[in-house]
Amino acid sequence: MAPELFSFDKRSILLLLCLLFFSVLFPGMVKAQMGGVDPDPGSPGSGGRNTIEGRIYYPSGQNVDKRFKVHLSGISGVDFFTLSDDTGAFAFRRVKGGTYVVTVVGEKEYENAIEQVDIFDSSSSRSTLFGRTYNLQIRLHYKAAKEKSGVIDAALMAAPKPALELFQKALQSEQAGDNEKAIEQLQRAIALYPRFSLAFNKLGVIYQRLGRLDEAEKALSAAIGIEPEVFELRLNYGIVLLRNKHYTEADTQLQRAIKIKDSPLAHLVRGKTLIHLGKFPEAENELQMVIKAGGDEVAMAYRFLGALYNERGEAKLAIVALEKYLSLAPKARDAESVREIIKQLRAQNGKT
Repeated sequence: MAPELFSFDKRSILLLLCLLFFSVLFPGMVKAQMGGVDPDPGSPGSGGRNTIEGRIYYPSGQNVDKRFKVHLSGISGVDFFTLSDDTGAFAFRRVKGGTYVVTVVGEKEYENAIEQVDIFDSSSSRSTLFGRTYNLQIRLHYKAAKEKSGVIDAALMAAPKPALELFQKALQSEQAGDNEKAIEQLQRAIALYPRFSLAFNKLGVIYQRLGRLDEAEKALSAAIGIEPEVFELRLNYGIVLLRNKHYTEADTQLQRAIKIKDSPLAHLVRGKTLIHLGKFPEAENELQMVIKAGGDEVAMAYRFLGALYNERGEAKLAIVALEKYLSLAPKARDAESVREIIKQLRAQNGKT
């Protein structure tokens, strides 16, 4: 079968020659206009002549400085992926008409960013020959911003550019496992912008991870002073106070957090705090609320209930709660020690 031939008029030939001339004379310009990378020059794509181009930005609005995986899917079964370049530019070429979804994989730090693109194939001769280019501007969002995205985005937008750049570098250092460098970068960001609540919060989280609890308290207290009505800041502060055995103040912070947002995690942490304070009825109520709500925190709620009942000398209830914990989390790191506790409780209760 003879290959399909296209009929060109003089105007089309002239346009093609001009394009070839500019691509040879100014190759960098043509590449910049394409706005990304071609995932597979030999791929037929979805069989069309259109292009989807895009650029990815950090939550601050700055260009990203690393590669991200980008998916293209369509209702007709199209499923391709590519990597952006290290400035966030990407492209899918040879795309036919239809409705598509472009997904930027946010990995650990960011939410997946999803954009819908509707492509319409035109019947005009020029559009049929060259197709159309559809441009996307995709801004990432932190996963931590899920509940309070407006507040967190506002905090980022308020920060001056040099402080924001240091904050972004600190996140990268933390991801790379260099906590000391991240701390130094966060401290410099705060020096430039003393009301940078997100930098104080991240500093507190890193200090807590390193076991430097007094420094974590100080950083998170500063964050609360700047943004007193942000749930995540109150919760983080309460967790650090609990770990540092400042139980009364931890309870105060956790109650404030729960008023901002009725969260099973906050109820769980407050339940543990109240056990340390010897307020067993209140602690039991908090943990039962966690169990009623369901979710990832339920197993640990039974673990804390087991400790509570054990403290109250209620061996039978403690055994039931701890066995429920093991049934929900059989591979927990403390599973063996919990089994030993159950064995001891049974012995104390006169059972074999």
